[in-house]
Amino acid sequence: MDDQNFSIASEKDDFDLKKCLRSIPMEGSISIAFETEPSYFNAITVQGKKQQVVICKDENQLVGFGTIAVKPVFLNGKIVEIGYLSGLRGYPQYRKGTFLARAYKSLKKLIKENNLSFCLTTIIEDNLVARKILESGRAGLPNYNFFGNFSTFLIKPRKKIQGNGLEIVKGNKRPLEEIIEFMNTNGSKKQFYPYIEEKDFGSDYLRGLSQENFYVALNGSEIIGLVAKWDQESFKQTRVVGYDRKIRFARPFINLASRFTNVPRLPSEGELLHYFYVSFPVVKDNNPEIMESLLSEVTSDPENRHYDYFTIGLMENDFLTQSVRAFNPREYKSRLYLVSFDKKPEDLRSLNGRVPHLELGSL
Repeated sequence: MDDQNFSIASEKDDFDLKKCLRSIPMEGSISIAFETEPSYFNAITVQGKKQQVVICKDENQLVGFGTIAVKPVFLNGKIVEIGYLSGLRGYPQYRKGTFLARAYKSLKKLIKENNLSFCLTTIIEDNLVARKILESGRAGLPNYNFFGNFSTFLIKPRKKIQGNGLEIVKGNKRPLEEIIEFMNTNGSKKQFYPYIEEKDFGSDYLRGLSQENFYVALNGSEIIGLVAKWDQESFKQTRVVGYDRKIRFARPFINLASRFTNVPRLPSEGELLHYFYVSFPVVKDNNPEIMESLLSEVTSDPENRHYDYFTIGLMENDFLTQSVRAFNPREYKSRLYLVSFDKKPEDLRSLNGRVPHLELGSL
């Protein structure tokens, strides 16, 4: 293959992109496949306000692809655009030789065209094969600068934790501009928290999310915290492909315990997961007690009882993880990287003063 095999995908490539994505699961103790019905391009709009998909074809057959999404976030308190790398997939028979390096050559061009200093990406912690390759720094690959551990928590909507007496209302009970102002003011204290504008509601960027989906904590008339329920099953799905030996053995016992406790069950192999994201978590002074009250409201809301679980993503060093652990969650760890072709760890030290936040619903 030569460089002419790499190009930007269009709608006519949608079927092949969906097939490739679901055919190559994310390996780990629990292997999962991501699906994007009815359209891959619809699904990735939530990743950023601009998306570009680099594809590689061999004799008109899709070999692999990768996606860059660009979105505004807070970086050291200022609004900047960064990229997020996702969907890096390639059929096994094409992964040898220079394919990967040449694929990143095309991605490098897009990074430069979008004037991005770096991109974010995550790799599942126990996906050792991908980590070994991408962390190798071999010729042609960018620097994968490790920036911290990212935890995805699964919580079963069942048990109500005793709250601290805070009033919590749905988002339609407060003006949208107040909600957005609180998100941006307090979110700006973290690295990479999304910058949200009023015009984003009703747009593809927040596809499936409305003002009514927010849970808002109040102290009198003052907003002191909020989260959003973001159900994306109409355009993004997750299927369990398989379990490793240890998890497969433990699964019947875990599922038995799930009937009587707040532990989320493990679905059958081949089953689609039925869940929603708890998105844009932010509270005044990053107070975990406020977040615990919000999550308690989410987990006890009768509207959420038919879901298997909901999920929230937080960095390991975020104090808000204290509130999540009160709900006996299942936890899966990933590694966050700052990906750059010209920046090394010492060049990124200015970013280490604030707790990072990745919006799980946008990954």
